Amino acid sequence: GNYLYMTEWRTLGNAYFDKELEGSKVHSMKQVYVDHDGNPDIGWGTMREFDAGIDGIFLDNRLSIQIDYYSMRTSGIVMSAMVPGVMGMTGFYDNIGENQYEGLDGSISFTDNIGAFSYTIGANGGFNTSEVISDNLPEYEYEWLNRVGNPTDAIYSFNAIGLFADSADIANSPEQTYGVVLPGNIKYEDLNEDGKVTSNYDKKMIG
Repeated sequence: GNYLYMTEWRTLGNAYFDKELEGSKVHSMKQVYVDHDGNPDIGWGTMREFDAGIDGIFLDNRLSIQIDYYSMRTSGIVMSAMVPGVMGMTGFYDNIGENQYEGLDGSISFTDNIGAFSYTIGANGGFNTSEVISDNLPEYEYEWLNRVGNPTDAIYSFNAIGLFADSADIANSPEQTYGVVLPGNIKYEDLNEDGKVTSNYDKKMIG
């Protein structure tokens, strides 16, 4: 939202009370609740970047080479903070996320002519990486649940290990807890080996 520095209250219908047995007299009052607790110290995230490049022209201006490198650290990313339930707080946001990005891009081209015919041949490419440095989440018991150290655009899901052949295969496999399972359905891996496949413990980075 645009107002994370302010505590916002919202309405939630009516609460009814003092209803007599005959039902002839009912009092009501509008319910309100805290949508999120404001953080007056919240601000913009910050970015620190280093760039370096090399350009070169050779062979009487026919061969051109360009190489660029960058390293960028983004800090103070706005994220939902973890607070103890005993605090009685709802959503609370703070500048707590941090990511690292690095990349190398380059291009090469060769230009020449054969009589009146001129041509250019070139290629370019790049290699980029990203890494979650901090996400304000606890270190989980199972290593595959942690996202720190993984790419920022990682995809997390169940790990498919084949298809169910028949009913016996389903019965002899870990319980798939996300719906009705039939022969031919995808079989997912029970990563923590507790006998069932659940969203809480059996999703990992798959790409």
